[in-house]
Amino acid sequence: MCANGKTTTSTTRTAASQCTDCTNKAGVLDWTTPTWNTGTKTADNLCKVLSCSNVPVGAWEKDDANNKCIPGKKGCGPNKDGKISNGKAWQYFNPDKGEWNPHCTVTECDAGYHAEGEQCKPNARECNVVDEDCANLDGKELCVSGKGTQTWDGDQLEDFDNSDTVWKDIECVPNGICNAGWLAIAGKCRECANKRNDSDQRIVLAWEGASGCKISICMYQAELYALEDTTPPSSSTPNWCKPICLNGEEDAFGNKMSIISGNKCKIECVKGFANWK
Repeated sequence: MCANGKTTTSTTRTAASQCTDCTNKAGVLDWTTPTWNTGTKTADNLCKVLSCSNVPVGAWEKDDANNKCIPGKKGCGPNKDGKISNGKAWQYFNPDKGEWNPHCTVTECDAGYHAEGEQCKPNARECNVVDEDCANLDGKELCVSGKGTQTWDGDQLEDFDNSDTVWKDIECVPNGICNAGWLAIAGKCRECANKRNDSDQRIVLAWEGASGCKISICMYQAELYALEDTTPPSSSTPNWCKPICLNGEEDAFGNKMSIISGNKCKIECVKGFANWK
C-alpha cells in the first residue's frame, strides 16, 4: 500500500515502489491516513491534506475546496489587516524562496483608483500641458503652457509595476487654465503675441504675475530691448520688448548698430560723436 503523501493509479493494493508523490504536496505538514477498502482493494483519502506547514508562522494556508496548501498572506496597512488607503494589500509567502515577499501586493482598489507599486492611486491626475510648436523652438522645459488632466487607461491592478509607461502614453487634456505668457483661446493655451521677435526668438525673461501677457523683464533688457508700456504694433498685449539695437542699421544720428557676441550692442559712432558706454 502507499504511505501518506503518496498515490497510485492502481485499483489494487500496490507495493511502495509503485507509489508516487502527491501532486499537491507543496506546503503540506500532515496527510489524512488513507483508508483501504478490503473488498475493492481501493483506498479513500489518498493525497488528502490534513494540515499545512506553519514555518515560518503563517507561511501556508489550507484550501479545503481544492485540497491543497496555498501560500499564506499577512495584512498590509497601518493596522496590518490588509486595509490600505482606497484599497486592500497583502504580503505573501514565497514558497520558491521559503521567505515572505518584502513588498505588499495590491489586490483591490476602490472605484476611481488603480494600483501603483504598493498603493492605490487616483485614476485622474494633474499634468503639465506642453505647447509642441514652442517646444520645437525652445525645448519642452520652457514650453509648459498650463495645467491639464490625465485619466488612467491601464488595468486597475495588473499594471502596478508599469505605471510610468502607462502614464507616458496618456494625453494631457488641457483644462483651460494657462500659465503666464499664454492665453486661453478655444480651450487651449496659446503663446502671447509679445513673447517673440520677428525671428521667432523668445525675448521675454519674466512675466508679471502667474497668468496673462504682461511682461516684467525683457531678455537683454537695456542692451537689445527696452520694456515699453505702450501698445506694441499690431498687438493687443499690455506691453512689449521694443528692439533698441537694430543690427546693421543706423540710429537717428547715423550711428551704426550691430549685435555682437554675448548679445551685446555695439555702436559705431559717426564723426563728431563718442560712445558714452
